[in-house]
Amino acid sequence: MWVDFETFRSLLKRTGIPVYRNKAVNNEDYPFIVYTHAFEKDKRASNKLVRNIKTFQVSLFTKGTEEDINVLT
Repeated sequence: MWVDFETFRSLLKRTGIPVYRNKAVNNEDYPFIVYTHAFEKDKRASNKLVRNIKTFQVSLFTKGTEEDINVLT
């Protein structure tokens, strides 16, 4: 699914779990989400730029309980 960056961040924040970019603060309580910019790619057609696609890796850090994961579903 392609979404713009602001939509991406708002979807993560709607979970109610703290969200950080690249690194969480020290001693953060579980659960929390960390997202990292993975790579960027240009989509071209007829030698014109159609869209610039940014890809992010999303990591969920938990104590390992199913209750933490249920929020994402």
